[in-house]
Amino acid sequence: MTTPPAPAAGDAYDRLPYPSHPFPHTHPDRLHVLGRLIGLDPAPVDGCRVLELGCAAGGNLIPLALELPGRFVGVDASRVQIEEGQRVLARLGVRAGVELVAADLLAVTPQMLGEFDYVICHGVYSWVPPAVQRQILALARGCLAPRGVAYVSYNTYPGWHLRAMIRDMCRYHARQFDEPLVAVEQARRLLEFLSRSASVERGAYALLLQEELRVLATQSDSYLFHEHLEEHNEPLYFHELVARAGAAGLRHLGEASPGETLRTLRPQDLGEDGARGSPAAVQAEQYRDFVLNRRFRTSLFLRDDAPVPGAAVAERVAGLFVAGRAIAHEGPTPPDDAPGPFLTLGPGPGPDAGPPRLWRTRWGGVMRSSSPGLAAVLDRLEAAWPQVVPWADVGALAAGHGLAELDLAEALLVGFGHDVLELRPRRLEVAPRVSERPRSSDLVRLQLEDPAREVVSSQRHEMALTDRFDRSLLRALDGTRDAAGLVDAAMADVAAGRLRVAREDGVVPEGDALREVLAEAVGPRLQRLLERSLLIA
Repeated sequence: MTTPPAPAAGDAYDRLPYPSHPFPHTHPDRLHVLGRLIGLDPAPVDGCRVLELGCAAGGNLIPLALELPGRFVGVDASRVQIEEGQRVLARLGVRAGVELVAADLLAVTPQMLGEFDYVICHGVYSWVPPAVQRQILALARGCLAPRGVAYVSYNTYPGWHLRAMIRDMCRYHARQFDEPLVAVEQARRLLEFLSRSASVERGAYALLLQEELRVLATQSDSYLFHEHLEEHNEPLYFHELVARAGAAGLRHLGEASPGETLRTLRPQDLGEDGARGSPAAVQAEQYRDFVLNRRFRTSLFLRDDAPVPGAAVAERVAGLFVAGRAIAHEGPTPPDDAPGPFLTLGPGPGPDAGPPRLWRTRWGGVMRSSSPGLAAVLDRLEAAWPQVVPWADVGALAAGHGLAELDLAEALLVGFGHDVLELRPRRLEVAPRVSERPRSSDLVRLQLEDPAREVVSSQRHEMALTDRFDRSLLRALDGTRDAAGLVDAAMADVAAGRLRVAREDGVVPEGDALREVLAEAVGPRLQRLLERSLLIA
């Protein structure tokens, strides 16, 4: 690409960089599958071209470039964050296929960047001036391939009306402090003061403040600064963003976030008067935001000259890979701690139906089915986790239990639409089991050189929160150590003060007792790391 002029120094993101992490709903796997199921015929993920506008330090883009062959370009105005991402690439020995560029988006043109199959802009649009917002949409349209998919996330009304009030108060109080970290500390103190003072009334206003304080207490200083204290944060209604995108030559396709998958695959308003991006469909989505008090959207767009895709068709599941946690639950009633209603999968009762069976999903929900064929498939997925299973394997397994291929495809489509099953276009580089000398990825071990880091990138492109024992093991998992060697490494971390071990009775073991405790803990913890997709083959 043609190198644009470097941005001016002194940007707020240089002074207080924003955390840079993977976002699974931006992954080409997900965008490809969503497009494929509705008949879009998107570009294959192997060899795909990905552009990220506002890539920060590459925490989302770099794992993609390490995982997939193709071309990956990230642009960000923060020179500090781009240089950090470039250091990561250099440490990992990545010299081709990925480029991180420090540039003001207003100085970038589609001709400089080239054409891309997937354009990502996460956590940027609402937080930049109007001119940059217009440029984001123009770049998305100008750089998008004819069958490409663009992703844009943004804050939305009506949910942000209440949060904007709190933002205004935080900005009013912190306006007198020039140092970002001081301003953040003062904003936290103001929220605590308001929460204590308003609690006397015990009304809706007090509950709002207390809830916001609870949420912000778990967020980083950089999040609070850039979300609540920066000059620019413009939420907007969904219909307004769609209108702006339309003026830029983009058509709304659907949403990428979990919880929106089924509506993206099978929107309720498809039809002659309700095609994707039509006024009727946009109006229906806007009223839904009113009901849900939505605060945030992750919208997908196509070029306006692309064919308008329809609803998802079950037959298009064929050829994909399937994955999912499906932990069998004994008994006809769901677990007491299962959230909400459970999802029924598979064909209805018939002559071949068996007794209903239940499975707990990865996120705690419950699936139910009376189909022996689907039951066999769900049990197979659980046995294979964290790996994916080819369509041919699940199809043959279901057929052996009398479940027709189309019925299986429909059940898997519904499970994917409810975000309890994964559909992917390829295999994942994840270990099938804990090996004799297990490995974490080079990226994870590099990330954990930062002693303050708790979140690492999983092989599912997810943020994985770790504790000290996790981090001790992950740093040591370079493929050279067996279980005894991992215990030795953990012992060294204890001696260096990086890890503290205590038994359930509070006693801190030493010497042989410490080694025994660690030896007993290593196996189960490695299994947990495997299940969280943190071990590679």
